[in-house]
Amino acid sequence: MNQKKAERAVKVFNDARAQASRDYIGSVPEATVSLDFARAFAPIVQYTPFMNEFLNYVVNKLVFQTVESKMYENKFAMLRREGFPLGTDYENNYINPALPRAYGIELGDTLLNRKKPDVKTQYFRRNREDQFWITIPEPLLRGAYTQWEQLDDFITGAIRSLYSGNAIKEQHLVKTLFVDGVTQNIVRTQTIAGYDETGDAAGSANLLIKAIRGLTYNFTFPSSDFNNWLAYAQAQGIQDDRPAITWVENNDILAFIRTSALVNAQVDSLAAAFNLNEGDFRSRVIPVDSFSYQNNEGETVSNDKLIAIVCDRKAFEYRDNFTQASDFFNAAGLYRNHYLTVFQTYGINVCANSVALLAP
Repeated sequence: MNQKKAERAVKVFNDARAQASRDYIGSVPEATVSLDFARAFAPIVQYTPFMNEFLNYVVNKLVFQTVESKMYENKFAMLRREGFPLGTDYENNYINPALPRAYGIELGDTLLNRKKPDVKTQYFRRNREDQFWITIPEPLLRGAYTQWEQLDDFITGAIRSLYSGNAIKEQHLVKTLFVDGVTQNIVRTQTIAGYDETGDAAGSANLLIKAIRGLTYNFTFPSSDFNNWLAYAQAQGIQDDRPAITWVENNDILAFIRTSALVNAQVDSLAAAFNLNEGDFRSRVIPVDSFSYQNNEGETVSNDKLIAIVCDRKAFEYRDNFTQASDFFNAAGLYRNHYLTVFQTYGINVCANSVALLAP
């Protein structure tokens, strides 16, 4: 017997019992690892309302306690921002640094004049509404468990199926932001002359590190060279607007690097580009398997020239709008559907520094 699995399943079983109705508690015994599984679980599989209570706890409550250890982790989760559960639109405002004026004694006459701040406004609209679901036939459920370890496998599998699917979709949508951001001129670009990782892997890695080092240095100075507000403003019909002046603290700079390029780079050299030790820099340099995604037609959209994106951690973002786990038992078909519904908003902040590094 796998002791660890058995102990984990017994804990879940007893936690569900503690949260259940009086009838459930009176009929279902408190479990121990040594208690015969069939005896403990028999009242649940023999009475549908008890099965409903048990699975309601497993899918709707337990998942939030165990999700971190049970599911695939979105590699770009650091881009998740505070959600907004009400409404479908989000307004992002950036206030430009104020400009000076020459001092003169006559300025006393302007005491009651007003000077509006230069506010750059960008709107995001909810653009993801997905539902994940799995079906568990009741006869299978009743006959599946003969040991505590099997119950643990079921719980782990159900959670992984729903929540891993969501994490993978989140990661996919962030990669969509990366690729489309470059293609649609939302993200600034910089071509690395001479870069050829297939012909000169070591030399190309040095060129990449040099480019990243230059950006991490320059990002910390106020500038309009690394955000794309003006292009966005012109696309919105705003003409002759003042550029957005932005900068980034060094510890807020991230680099998303294609794995085929990252494997050629020396870790210590790359860490030095961020002024970090090798251990700390791993949370700031994020591998990307490929800058590609599948569109709604199932076609692969990719940018093979895209090597890396160096950015403010606020440049790419996604926010939760609504998340709900629920289930439904079909008595006629003797099966149970479990659902995970997720609404989110994804977008690129054009008033944050971001530069895509491209091969020639």
